[in-house]
Amino acid sequence: MLHTIDTVLFDLDQTLVDKDQSLINVATYQYEQFSLERFISDKRAFIAQFSQFNHMIMPYSTWLWIN
Repeated sequence: MLHTIDTVLFDLDQTLVDKDQSLINVATYQYEQFSLERFISDKRAFIAQFSQFNHMIMPYSTWLWIN
């Protein structure tokens, strides 16, 4: 059965989803799920670094190299 998309929502101003809280939740999940405490003892530092990396702007040439 073919489904059609009739609505698309863009949350450009973060009124529907709190991006910062979502990043904290994802980082916390990864830290706990993958037992990262074996490699990174400070959970708060890991979460802060995870969030900081998300807000970095990568040059296009770097993006091409990664992909």
